[in-house]
Amino acid sequence: RPARHLSGGEMQRVAIGRAIVRRPKLFLMDEPLSNLDAKLREELRVELRELARSLATPVLWVTHDQAEALSMADRIVVLSEGRVLQDATPEEVYARPASPQVARLLGTPPMNVIAARKQAGWWITADGTRVAEAAAGSPERATIGFRPEHVEFGGDSEGTVEVVENLGPSRILIVRWGGERIHVLARVDGAGPIRPRVDAAHVVVWS
Repeated sequence: RPARHLSGGEMQRVAIGRAIVRRPKLFLMDEPLSNLDAKLREELRVELRELARSLATPVLWVTHDQAEALSMADRIVVLSEGRVLQDATPEEVYARPASPQVARLLGTPPMNVIAARKQAGWWITADGTRVAEAAAGSPERATIGFRPEHVEFGGDSEGTVEVVENLGPSRILIVRWGGERIHVLARVDGAGPIRPRVDAAHVVVWS
């Protein structure tokens, strides 16, 4: 059929097929899925991942879509204004981002990033709210980050829920806590006061 009669997904498959038949040593893909709807992007991500493995050909993939980066990459290079901010595996970039800027780029909802100081072995906010236990040798003042899924309930200070986003099996809560707005991922229905506490093992510290 003429190209104008093909759907967006079909045109992308044709373009990729034309590249494959040349048997290149390296594929360069510049946001190949950016113009497709969400469901089709998900399908093609799986197809392209399987294709790359079967061809055993390296793929250099440029994308602004964090889901594509995390799900398809063996290694992620985070770029900003021509500078490499971090070069690591998807797991490392997600769990231990090199800077607050990298932390905010990956993850939905984004990583919570707040200013804190150390007191009596705890990270506390400006108003004295205890956030998480501080590791020995941590600086006196730092910017700390933690993922919404690492916020637990059972702390000693209450937060105020401002927004609730229902995702079906889980909910995203935007909570005002310790003078900060943080994202919390709640996987179960709950009642009563919201008392956040952060799992210290998953706190990232930037001096």
